Amino acid sequence: MFCNQCEQAKHGVGCDLVAICGKPPEVSDLFDLLLWQLKGLATVHEKARTAGTADPAVDRFLIEGLFITVTNVNFDVDRVVDFVRQADAMTDSAVAAAGVDREDPALPEPVRFRTEGLGTTFEICLPQGRMDLASAPPDRSALRPESESSFLKQLSILVIDDEHDVRDGMQTVLLQHGCDVIVADSAEQACNYIITNNWVPQLIVADYRLRDDKTGDMAIEQVREEVNMDVPAMIITGDTSPVRLREATASGFPLLHKPVVAEDLLNAIARLVGECK
Repeated sequence: MFCNQCEQAKHGVGCDLVAICGKPPEVSDLFDLLLWQLKGLATVHEKARTAGTADPAVDRFLIEGLFITVTNVNFDVDRVVDFVRQADAMTDSAVAAAGVDREDPALPEPVRFRTEGLGTTFEICLPQGRMDLASAPPDRSALRPESESSFLKQLSILVIDDEHDVRDGMQTVLLQHGCDVIVADSAEQACNYIITNNWVPQLIVADYRLRDDKTGDMAIEQVREEVNMDVPAMIITGDTSPVRLREATASGFPLLHKPVVAEDLLNAIARLVGECK
């Protein structure tokens, strides 16, 4: 995902692994789509206002549509989809009221909906661009030395976090780099897996604040005790409280801040494993 829709965006740029606010990737995409529609609707609504044919309901809808995105708290997919549908219909009505061409490049293309089973597909038909003006995407594999990327293959990593979106995001990134990844929502669950499968992690990544007043350093020590090894470990945290940050730092483990950018995570693992060789 890539989301830059709120002030919590990583490095002031955007969250690319998981959203610190908890926003699912599909809602982030819908917000981008809705904002694009609202810009077009506002453009044609202004033309209708000049012509004296504007619908007052559009003013209220624009405010409500911006509110649902700017406040960044309503992650109800069905609710956002409803706004997307309304924006599309209102744009058609506003075009008719303003007497402008629906094909005007300043207006958003119509959004087509197709519902199959439990999911909905959105289609937007755009004019074909010029391939000669497109630039090739950067080769990100070249950003990481071979010596740093090769060690990740088959590296056994345990991720402990009680937020499933964070767990799943890190697991996806690490699996893409060839790691053997096990995720758990607590130290107890992790130890149960270790005992049942006779598996030993080579590295532990733990969230600092876990449920039941447990902390990441406590979880790490519990797993280390179970395998009877000082497994290299790091802590991630979304805390901004100075007290919590001091506690996490005082644990002595390397610290990463949420939202965890994939590149930062991989670099931290490279440093940690390199130090333990």
